[in-house]
Amino acid sequence: IAESVEIFKFNVSEYPESWNAYDSLGEAFLAAGEKDLALKNYQRSVELNPENDNGINMVNDLIADTK
Repeated sequence: IAESVEIFKFNVSEYPESWNAYDSLGEAFLAAGEKDLALKNYQRSVELNPENDNGINMVNDLIADTK
């Protein structure tokens, strides 16, 4: 999982306008148990692509999880 996080971090640095890169990084952070970082990246993904249903669902789930 740690290697996946590093790969997706690199992907985001190379493609900072790619909503999918942030979505994938969010997924990797979630798998690593880093919910705050997962939320941050899913939110950025949705900012870049407001039609990203997976990102929207994950943002809502993670916000609900923190309440």
